[in-house]
Amino acid sequence: MTPPRLPVELILQIVESVIPDSPDALLRRDDPRSRLLIAFTLVCRSTYRVATRLLRKHSASIESSNQLRRMLLSLDGPHYSPDPALSWKSITSLYLAPFGNTLDDLPTARWVNELCHHTADTLRRLVIDMPFSTLDRYDDHLNVRQVLRQGFESLVNLEEFICLSEYPQLSTSEATTDIWALWPNLKRLMLFHVPLADHWLWWNIARLRDLEFVWFMEPKPGVYARCAPDLQKKFTVAVAGCWYTEDVYLMSKWEELDPDECMTFRFFSQGLPDDVGQIRKRWLTRNIENGSLWDLDAASRYMGNGGRAVARGPSREIGGWAPLSRCLPAQRV
Repeated sequence: MTPPRLPVELILQIVESVIPDSPDALLRRDDPRSRLLIAFTLVCRSTYRVATRLLRKHSASIESSNQLRRMLLSLDGPHYSPDPALSWKSITSLYLAPFGNTLDDLPTARWVNELCHHTADTLRRLVIDMPFSTLDRYDDHLNVRQVLRQGFESLVNLEEFICLSEYPQLSTSEATTDIWALWPNLKRLMLFHVPLADHWLWWNIARLRDLEFVWFMEPKPGVYARCAPDLQKKFTVAVAGCWYTEDVYLMSKWEELDPDECMTFRFFSQGLPDDVGQIRKRWLTRNIENGSLWDLDAASRYMGNGGRAVARGPSREIGGWAPLSRCLPAQRV
């Protein structure tokens, strides 16, 4: 007797159930769900198409220079899929971490540049983890930073940018504007070690007309002392990992900076200093995978006290946030 078989429609529903419900979910290459989708690409033509489409949307991950090189070689290979929907050139989300311990790697920088130009038309969400601080602008004799910058500049359709671990320092002698400020359609932004005292930081944020949400993780202390251009949009700025009070939120300047109260600030503490790294890593990993990175209620559950909107006034304590001496350890993930 012929063994019973599931209808193809049911099998495809099983394949699609592997991915979290959120359309923003982004899985790493070594995630068990990514491996399961890869296995489904080997079952039959029907599962190949669905699983490949889901991999391109939710698990486009490049985590080494060798992987990046092989992916670029496959674009023009004889076995490359003729279906545009399954092409790497059609991906909408990407996790990119091809560098090792240093950014001073010209071949990898050129491959990143090529990848950006290939995906510029469709890429909407980019998560990167690169050691920007390992290559100073004045030590860049091979123009690695310029090559990377030219690639990132081509991503004109990008709507969400998450830069992990380090601030994306890609200024050159010819171009000093922060790279993220050149993307006109940017809606959501996460940056680490942001210089809060930098006037151009706030100027660029105000210029991005579609920007809705900004995450500042472990920002550098400083007092913002100059005004930005007129704000014409309402958006949220969330700050996590701060161990100082008045210097991060200069109350006396907000009437000049934001007279129409367009900005809503949310501040989060992150427990004791020894706990910050692990709490941040667990929280980021979970929320990037589940597509809930921009859910502030979820952030307040995992990053300790804080998260309430800030009230204006020269003597108000930052809403829900306590100085280091009174800060309780953050809730473990």
